[in-house]
Amino acid sequence: MKKDIYLNQQLTFILPSQKTLELLAVNGIVAEDDGKDINVYLTLEVPFDTYQLIEKEQLFNLKPEVCSPLIDRQFDPYANLTLELMLKPGLLPQLTQDGTTTATLINHLQQPPGPEPLPHQFTENWFCLGVRQQQLDKTIAYRTLWDWANPDTLAQLVATGKDTFQQLGAQIKTALSTGSQALEEISRELGAPPTGDSDSSISAPISQIMAAFFNQDDWDYVSLDEGATLEMAFIGDNGRWSCSAQARDEEQQFLFYSICPLTIPAEKRSAIAELLTKANSGLILGNFELDYSDGEVCYKTSIDVEGDRLTPALVESLVYTNVTMMDQYLPGIIAVLNGTSPDNAIAQVEAE
Repeated sequence: MKKDIYLNQQLTFILPSQKTLELLAVNGIVAEDDGKDINVYLTLEVPFDTYQLIEKEQLFNLKPEVCSPLIDRQFDPYANLTLELMLKPGLLPQLTQDGTTTATLINHLQQPPGPEPLPHQFTENWFCLGVRQQQLDKTIAYRTLWDWANPDTLAQLVATGKDTFQQLGAQIKTALSTGSQALEEISRELGAPPTGDSDSSISAPISQIMAAFFNQDDWDYVSLDEGATLEMAFIGDNGRWSCSAQARDEEQQFLFYSICPLTIPAEKRSAIAELLTKANSGLILGNFELDYSDGEVCYKTSIDVEGDRLTPALVESLVYTNVTMMDQYLPGIIAVLNGTSPDNAIAQVEAE
């Protein structure tokens, strides 16, 4: 059960130097798991110079080792940033001796520091899960490793030594690029919940995850529409063709197209349509499309991740499934254009 809290007020935090810092808390979330565990999240809005201080002083455990390596953080110095924080587990019993009601938690959060500050007022007892900045034409965001693993467990590893923590960070970063199964295994070892159950609302935009994959995988591309579309070429065993990767950030959708290098003449479009219909039958991931108006053939793979997250591993699966299918069926398209019947062409392709 989750309870949203509208705050929109300044909260005072105590830095390790014992100085105080006032930050605007926009809202909060109290998440209760069947009355057993209660987690508290805060969303802060801070100016760019305050974010720089937080990053420099590593406040809220925002250490360099925990920041995602996948996203370029090109923040606008004239726009505010949003930080999502999670209170360190285990502190709630100290805050709620008079009961763990939402009203009690809100009351404690809103209290200014007194002679004996409460644990939640110290920055070291909060973990930054992600950072986001809304710019005019795009959103810049990144998540931290705190969002992937149990903060208590990681906090103990940080205390044991920097080398140990860096090694763990490297394992999680590798898992992020390898796939969800590897990440789930590490999460289980750390005592973290499954990644799909995360309460974090901050995740990188589709366009940034898309660009991160193609950069990591050494693809040459041209960026269009402020990074929402990437145009590139692919060379397979049976030909060379253009590809288009498209990110729909607002809709949380990613699409990838392989565009057949041959334009289908009007008199052949019915035969090619029959070929592609037979090819599409039984396909699980993606499908062929024919534009009857201009004779363009493409293969499309896509995914909608609303309520979840796109990862480089998912992008990789969609991209390479796509180009593999175009490469496999391109000889069949050529055969039909040269006079082979759709039935014979499809039989030859699928036999190979």
